Amino acid sequence: MEMHAHVPKLGQTLGHWLLEGVFITVSVLLGFWVNQVREEHQNRELAAHVLKGLEAEIQDNLATIAPFIDLHQKWIKSISTMGPVTDQKIDFGVCQTTATACGAFFATRPPLGKLRTNVPTLRRAAWDTTLSTGALRLMDYNLAAGLSEIYQMQDLYKANVEKIGVGSSDWFDPRSRDAALRKTAMAMLEIEYDERELILPLYKKYLPKLTAAIARD
Repeated sequence: MEMHAHVPKLGQTLGHWLLEGVFITVSVLLGFWVNQVREEHQNRELAAHVLKGLEAEIQDNLATIAPFIDLHQKWIKSISTMGPVTDQKIDFGVCQTTATACGAFFATRPPLGKLRTNVPTLRRAAWDTTLSTGALRLMDYNLAAGLSEIYQMQDLYKANVEKIGVGSSDWFDPRSRDAALRKTAMAMLEIEYDERELILPLYKKYLPKLTAAIARD
């Protein structure tokens, strides 16, 4: 009597495994593609928000700084023609007499008009947000470099503003009046130069580029 042994099939066929491998590969690749599309969409939204925020901030800073240039030019001229030490009484808080640099500084200040401060306060919140979110990498290199230059100039400007001797003891000492006043006048010259030759031209140069970048996005 002839006997035949039946060996059961173990697992699936080679074709089945190949097909299953293709499905797994396609699923993984599809998942990567979906994540990439989602990330690109999020990056475009972030870049758009950042660019609009920077545009609004620079427009605001331009409008803020522009009126101060004329004020500071007149102020520098007034300081440079300030007469000798006098006991002329003035009313500027702790600066009570033009015999001190503090008093002479404020006595020579032109009328502020609608301006409320001696120097403008320039905003940088949008720039700080751009740096903290890493959004700078999403911009055109030349635009990013230009924006970086703008805010570096603003930092320089702030440092020059801090050179004005408010709070230093020689500002209130009549014996140091002339030297302290010359030091203050030099700081004012640097401030006015920053406004006129550095910051304002940079604002005007890169605002159109920002607007164009927003339109493209």
